[in-house]
Amino acid sequence: MAKTDDIGYPPDQLNDDEIIAKVKQNRGSTFDIEIPESHIPRVTKVLPSFTGNTLLVALSPKLRNKFFVRRNGLVVAVLEDTGKVKGEIINIVADPRQWKNFPEFPPEYNVAKTDNSLELPPSLSDEEEEEEDEF
Repeated sequence: MAKTDDIGYPPDQLNDDEIIAKVKQNRGSTFDIEIPESHIPRVTKVLPSFTGNTLLVALSPKLRNKFFVRRNGLVVAVLEDTGKVKGEIINIVADPRQWKNFPEFPPEYNVAKTDNSLELPPSLSDEEEEEEDEF
């Protein structure tokens, strides 16, 4: 498990029972996470009966009341087959740009380049505005 000082930073490597996933729903100290397609083989090694693309995981006691896990945020979870809860969140991906060069980072979560221009959509011409005023 990562020390609390290491939370938010990528580890050297993921163990076979660890995955990077997206948080879909917060249920108190447990979370529904969505498994990316590229990490499903890792999940089926640890949880052979796994079907679908979501799992219920708990937040590590070391992270509770110290870190905020937001919906659609990325987390690192260690998998274990212990009843309903199938794993534990051990790290939080604070900045996906720091993690994108990490070898096990799912390509589905690569940060897309965004166009930061403030260009407004084309406005109506004067003729179209006059036509609208007539109605």
